[in-house]
Amino acid sequence: KLVDLEDCEDDVADLQREITTLAQCSSPYVTKYLSSALVEGTSKLAIVMEYMAGGSARHVADERKAHDDVSGLDEGEIRCIICDVLHALEYLHAEGKIHRDIKAANVLLTERGEARLADFGVSGQMTHTLGARRKTFTGTPFWMAPEVIQGGEGYDEKADIWSLGITCYELATGAAPHAELHPMRVLFVIPKQDPPRLPESGRFSDDFRDFVAQCLQKDPDARPSARELSEHPFAKRARDASAETSLRARVAKHVALTNSTLNSDIVGSGTDAPTTAAATPSKISPAKAAPAWDFGDDTLGR
Repeated sequence: KLVDLEDCEDDVADLQREITTLAQCSSPYVTKYLSSALVEGTSKLAIVMEYMAGGSARHVADERKAHDDVSGLDEGEIRCIICDVLHALEYLHAEGKIHRDIKAANVLLTERGEARLADFGVSGQMTHTLGARRKTFTGTPFWMAPEVIQGGEGYDEKADIWSLGITCYELATGAAPHAELHPMRVLFVIPKQDPPRLPESGRFSDDFRDFVAQCLQKDPDARPSARELSEHPFAKRARDASAETSLRARVAKHVALTNSTLNSDIVGSGTDAPTTAAATPSKISPAKAAPAWDFGDDTLGR
């Protein structure tokens, strides 16, 4: 990841927070931080992390829509991804950390389809005091928990559980709830309307629908913890070998599209192709999804 510090949309403090958080993390379910350094003679900061060839879960869902005209992933594929994210949240919450921006675009995949939680630019550190709560307004509106938007008494790690439920919905249907609305409008809608629920279309199992419903409870105290959700029947179901194979096939297709796009760009520029392709977004028409508005720490001064 190369960041130009002179022309950077992110606040330098957010970058420092992301590097600090990643450097402190030691979990196979969180993207591994290797090092960072200023590129000599430039204003660019290089953040070196493990290579995630599969792109993001959002990429994989978008590519299925673009090439197969199917919105969302299959339930078994979603389960493979979400179970890994649950492990990541169990670890982070045990360490007193809140991610605060859980969404499919921040879940990266290895070439084998294993999921890692990424992008800790707006993560928060809880104190170790019992009942400690954050009061800063941060995250991406469509995935924000009601208590984060409302402020009031603040919020804790249960805000990540709400965002996890929205991510399940996003991966299942192809877009987050209220994706057709302007992000600022969503900030008024989420606290007032009933929590979203997966459609009763017969496409999703009762266990999956209940898992999402458990995550999307307005009262944060009623939401299960990441550890408790790991014991939910949806998460405890035996590993589905066919779903894992299917997810790996989608990841392989993403890698092939990425390499093809990169090589085409290189040929067009008249340079020699490198032996190892970098992870470059493939050129596809994205599925209808929520705009990527992201509010950094203290955006509204709370």
